[in-house]
Amino acid sequence: MSAGESPESSRVVEHQEGELLRLQTPGTYAMDMAIGLLGFLEAELEAEIEANGWRSKYGLKVAEPLAIKLEALDVELSTGGSEIELRRVGGSKDEFEDLCSLIVAEYLDG
Repeated sequence: MSAGESPESSRVVEHQEGELLRLQTPGTYAMDMAIGLLGFLEAELEAEIEANGWRSKYGLKVAEPLAIKLEALDVELSTGGSEIELRRVGGSKDEFEDLCSLIVAEYLDG
């Protein structure tokens, strides 16, 4: 999470079990939280993330889905305004739910 961002400022606005997680980040641009989330996924879960400039915070295609590959799961992350969307595109629905729970615990529950 970026400096000055409190976990209470973000919330789940849509959750389709095994398919989709949409977060809202009122008061902050979603790309900032998304960059932190991508770094977390890469460092902690050894995710393979499509290279498109997100590490340098420049060139992130915010409206186009960004491919993320985990061990048994393929997901796409996209942002728009104050929302982050994480969508399962392949792999285990249970693994996706585990990932959603981890993201909620790490970024929303404090």
